[in-house]
Amino acid sequence: MSRFVTIDPSPTLKRPVLLWREDNGKFEVAGSFVVVSDVPEIETLEVWRFPEGLSSGVRNSVNPGNYPVVDAAGAPLWKGARIRFRVPTHYVNSAAGTGAFSMASALGSIDFVSDKPMNIYERDFVVGQRREQCKAVGQYAYDGNFKGCRVLSSKLGDPYEHGQDTMYILLDEDPRSICTLEAKPDPAASPTP
Repeated sequence: MSRFVTIDPSPTLKRPVLLWREDNGKFEVAGSFVVVSDVPEIETLEVWRFPEGLSSGVRNSVNPGNYPVVDAAGAPLWKGARIRFRVPTHYVNSAAGTGAFSMASALGSIDFVSDKPMNIYERDFVVGQRREQCKAVGQYAYDGNFKGCRVLSSKLGDPYEHGQDTMYILLDEDPRSICTLEAKPDPAASPTP
């Protein structure tokens, strides 16, 4: 397992520094911070900087809206980013899979291309399949670490009649693939066991 830090250049984020954990090729956000110096044991970690033009920015080609958009764990997305998802399909049904992020709509939906075709419903019947998807997944964060952002996680269903499932869109690739290395770990520093 390895850890590293990314810095998001978006001026609209309250907590632009993310601590990542990599385990067997899977990446997850382990924490978010206001500044790099707040990260525990920062001297033992690589620090990477994201480029401009991410979903966490506003009024750009990936996010033409007025609010930053981050995945269910708080990570920014970019055009072509590999994602995994569970999204609503029809009534209280959902579908899960993988795909590539396209953009966040100014009206609240997320556009992506799924790796496998998904059903298209019309009046309770499947009328076709397609890979290009436009789904409303997410909610505005009024408080917490991502206050002021649209976080791509929401509930589907109701807690009494059908139960609820969590819908989400998560980054599913190494975020360093589009970042530039800003700082290497200090060889004299050793991580705490």
